[in-house]
Amino acid sequence: MMDDNIQNKLDVVGLYFPKQLQISSNIKTPPTWIRIRGDKAYISGHGPQNPDDSVAGPFGKIVVAGPANLSSTSKELTIEQSHQSAKLAGLSILGTLKRNIGNLDKVTAWLQVRVMINTVAGFTQTTIVDDGFSDLIIKLYGYERGFACSFSYRCAGSTNGFACYHRCSGRNRRR
Repeated sequence: MMDDNIQNKLDVVGLYFPKQLQISSNIKTPPTWIRIRGDKAYISGHGPQNPDDSVAGPFGKIVVAGPANLSSTSKELTIEQSHQSAKLAGLSILGTLKRNIGNLDKVTAWLQVRVMINTVAGFTQTTIVDDGFSDLIIKLYGYERGFACSFSYRCAGSTNGFACYHRCSGRNRRR
């Protein structure tokens, strides 16, 4: 039986996978959250989830700086809030992987990550937001296995108002 070192690392730092997202039937989701072909896993878009399995907020657009730029009526998010959102999306993705391949140590490389980031016009710090996801994966898998080609791009709006939305692919050992 293969050790589950990734699960052990998460346990040590107190991070948990949310269960498969349960959403209302009136919300359209991908036909499948993950597709495994040969030694590759293709992961559909995931947003952030809370530890209690609910969809995680806050929702809105990312602004350049902190709270001084926020108005009480706006739905503007800080880079820090969005960085945390990216980390929660990563845990959601890891939960989907674990449910489908059983042991996260089977992932031999993260190949590609695509991130849509919901921002105000002129925002240029997309990689800082995406690092919430990348930092988590590299911390768990190490640089050699965890460093992926990443596409972070700004969009005028994102699925359900998420700050960021992730899609990935990776290589895994066969079962």
